[in-house]
Amino acid sequence: MHRISWMGWLLAGLLLLQNAAVGLAAPASNPLEGRLLHDSSGTFYLYHDGFKFPVQVAELGDAVIQAIPTAAPERWLSVFTETPAVAPAGAPQPAPAGEYAPALPGQPAPFPGYS
Repeated sequence: MHRISWMGWLLAGLLLLQNAAVGLAAPASNPLEGRLLHDSSGTFYLYHDGFKFPVQVAELGDAVIQAIPTAAPERWLSVFTETPAVAPAGAPQPAPAGEYAPALPGQPAPFPGYS
């Protein structure tokens, strides 16, 4: 009986160690994240979150390209982590109290007494 309880504690400890090892493992960063991909057909792609996005080349002169400011590497990392705080176009704007905002096309107008 003593051996069975000892083996139970050993099994519980091993399971705890296994779960702790999985929890402490750092997620591996993807080496392709934010990289420019170029395939043999000449198409360029930008890799982000497991997807490739096609990139179009803009034909500009050297003077125009040199006039664009160069960003710091920290700014490049924030491109993929920031979310824009811009309201979508056509979103209804709040009207002052007692006034009706114009309804979007296809949307019903507010009824009288609506606040």
